[in-house]
Amino acid sequence: MIRLKRTDKEDEDFKNLVILLNAELKIIDGEEHGFYNQFNSTESLDHVLMVYVNDDPLACGALRERNHETMEIKRMYTAQQARGQGLGSIVLQGLEKWAKELGYLNCVDTPD
Repeated sequence: MIRLKRTDKEDEDFKNLVILLNAELKIIDGEEHGFYNQFNSTESLDHVLMVYVNDDPLACGALRERNHETMEIKRMYTAQQARGQGLGSIVLQGLEKWAKELGYLNCVDTPD
């Protein structure tokens, strides 16, 4: 059973998935991880979406305001064991819906 949960940066399950995400990015980024890591703070993330499958937190994503009409998608991650099941699409659709409910017109996935 899939369940969505709206939360924020203080959510322990989100923090745990971000640890896994950061570990993966450190490998992918290699020597440039320090540079890219500056864009990965969770400090301003007040809109976090968690995806649970059978009560296991397996995917997440967050929204950060870029300007009065645009939200930026941040910290999207799906645990390795759950990849290929469409959870990333569920996160993205859920974040886009949430942004619209908050009155934003656009969602983007790249920093300024």
